Amino acid sequence: PDYGSIIWDYIMEPKNDTVKDIIVDDATRIIAKDARVSLRSLNVYEEEHGFVLEIVLKYVFTGTEESFRLSFEQLVSENNL
Repeated sequence: PDYGSIIWDYIMEPKNDTVKDIIVDDATRIIAKDARVSLRSLNVYEEEHGFVLEIVLKYVFTGTEESFRLSFEQLVSENNL
């Protein structure tokens, strides 16, 4: 599809700089589609079973900034091991 994020496709991929760059590019693309905000910063951190994105957005009309922490993790249970 031409909408949504591809981050879930990379949850179990090797956690290397290439995958991180793909995730940053994807999140940046999605944020850029919303004219109400501008991206101030975006950091991707590895987790054992996924990634965490820390995003700071600036609301264009108010000038205020907001921080977000988004966690994308594969749920692992004993049955999956």
